Formats: sequence, structure tokens, C-alpha cells
Amino acid sequence: MLVASLFLLAGCARERVSTRAHASQKSVVMYGGRKVLVGIDVTSSYALLPQALPLVAEFFMMNAMPGDTWTFRWIERNSYSDRAAIPVFKGKSSVLLPSLRKPSNPFDKRAKLKYLLGIQEIVTIKKQVAGNLRALRRKQVRGTDIWGFWQRHRT
Repeated sequence: MLVASLFLLAGCARERVSTRAHASQKSVVMYGGRKVLVGIDVTSSYALLPQALPLVAEFFMMNAMPGDTWTFRWIERNSYSDRAAIPVFKGKSSVLLPSLRKPSNPFDKRAKLKYLLGIQEIVTIKKQVAGNLRALRRKQVRGTDIWGFWQRHRT
């Protein structure tokens, strides 16, 4: 049995996009972000919720990448409702990790510093979200609405 329901909605694999402004310049490589929807089942059919939350936090820490958008929701009796949103970052259920671009010039100190500060910001966000996920407590409910969970995020 899965610890939590994890769904990749769009962009299952990162696409490498190469753009060239001029033929004489090197190509700039950017990665498109993924949209990840995480559903955590709190119905009475799943009894291992306290063990699942630290595993979801660890999964997020290991797999969240720059440019990704992660959304966390409860799967419960009324999964379509706004009450099913799990506030994991600044009171919101969605986390957009900033995009990063590695500096093309290894001698550009400003670009290198900006890149390193971006990495530090992402690590800070990931730690905060993981900590909030580990701290969640929720009573189990009867009944489930998996269709409401899916309908809320179709787009």
C-alpha cells in the first residue's frame, strides 16, 4: 500500500529547452518546472497517517527541484472543498520553488553569488515545508472523495 498518493499532473519529465539569441553565443539551458499534486489520505481506510507524514516530508526534500510547483491536499469526505488544502508554506497549500539558472561565466562573481543565494533560498523553503508536513496532525474521517480531489486540480 502506498504511504501517500502522489500524482504528477504535468511535466512528468523535465524538458531541456535550448534557446540561442545569436549563433555566436553559447546556448542557454533552462529546465521547465513540474506540477506535483500530493494527496494525503485521512479516511478511515488508511491507518498509518502518523507514519506517512514524515515520509511525505522526506519525499518532498529529495524530489523537489527548482521551478517545481508542489500542491498538498487532504483526501477526505469533501476533497474538493478549500478545507482540504494543507497549508504548508506561508499559509498556502502550493509551493513554487524559484527557478535557477547556473551562471554561464565561471568568473562572474555576482552571477555566482546570486546562484548560490538562490540555492540557499530553495533549501530554506524545502526545510520549512518538510517541517510543516512533519508537524501536521489530523483526525481520520469517514468516507472519501477522490474525484473531488482530482477535479479541483484539472487544468
